[in-house]
Amino acid sequence: MKKPNLTLSRQRWFGYVYSGGLSYANRQDETKLAQMKEKSIRHAHLLVEKLKDL
Repeated sequence: MKKPNLTLSRQRWFGYVYSGGLSYANRQDETKLAQMKEKSIRHAHLLVEKLKDL
């Protein structure tokens, strides 16, 4: 989101938490599904830490 849009809506930018490689299409491959679950859990932890810092 661009800063002018944030200003107009009275929001503040605090960065983001990005997790790539998460695809619903990989759900049939057990190995990729396990990797996706690990990435999802890591993403959740990073997001919680980011929110705690606010």
